[in-house]
Amino acid sequence: MTTIKRLAPVRGIVVQSVTRIHAPPARVWRALTQETRKWWPKGMTVNPKARGVTIESRLGGRFFEDWGGGNGLTWWTVIGLRKGGWLELSGALEAEMGGPGVTLARILLRANGKDTDLHLVDNLWGPIPRGEEKNIARGWDALARELKAYVEKRGKR
Repeated sequence: MTTIKRLAPVRGIVVQSVTRIHAPPARVWRALTQETRKWWPKGMTVNPKARGVTIESRLGGRFFEDWGGGNGLTWWTVIGLRKGGWLELSGALEAEMGGPGVTLARILLRANGKDTDLHLVDNLWGPIPRGEEKNIARGWDALARELKAYVEKRGKR
């Protein structure tokens, strides 16, 4: 039997954050795009048994959760890129992530003396429940903290 479910009204939100990381942009870029599985929190995946998250830093590349055996979930596709500087991402919000919806995100690294300012901007459209932007912001903040800790403490190479 087919059923119909009405979605909440569509609305747009923008979540932005800036995090200072005490390392040069090249080091942060390498950790972000090549060492993602080393710092990405285990609990920040749709599938708790995910092997990790991978970012393919090339045009058309995937930002995806790997479940093994060719299975997984693509969160975003890389639609813009300046290696060492920024990633522009386009994705679909799955139901498990608050969707259905659309997300356009930008991750920008900007030199600040010997440090790097990590700028995150996520534009989301869909039937996003009121207050959900706080959860999305907490998620981005948690990822920025993990990346910062990895680069500054565990990943200085």
